[in-house]
Amino acid sequence: ANLGTLVRMLVGTGARLSDVLAITWRDVDQKAGDVAIRGQKTETPARIAMLAPAKEAIRRAAEVRHLGGKVLWFYKDRNAMRHEWGKAKKNFPDSLKAMRLH
Repeated sequence: ANLGTLVRMLVGTGARLSDVLAITWRDVDQKAGDVAIRGQKTETPARIAMLAPAKEAIRRAAEVRHLGGKVLWFYKDRNAMRHEWGKAKKNFPDSLKAMRLH
């Protein structure tokens, strides 16, 4: 379930993995349907429109909020996520096993 939420955020925003993992609830504007990306490559946060997959991810993530304020709090860092991604890829069809998260 957590991995699906992460993939929905990536697909629905087009943001980098590290940027999506850093999103906090203060970055999300559900009414406007966008999210602030506070990436390492820019000083000013970029407001990115959320497509349907990202809106669904936000809905799912909102079911259990974490005190730390991060939307995808269940991943401490990219290494924890990559470990889960590696386990999940074992069940992928051969045509998708080479897929990477950016």
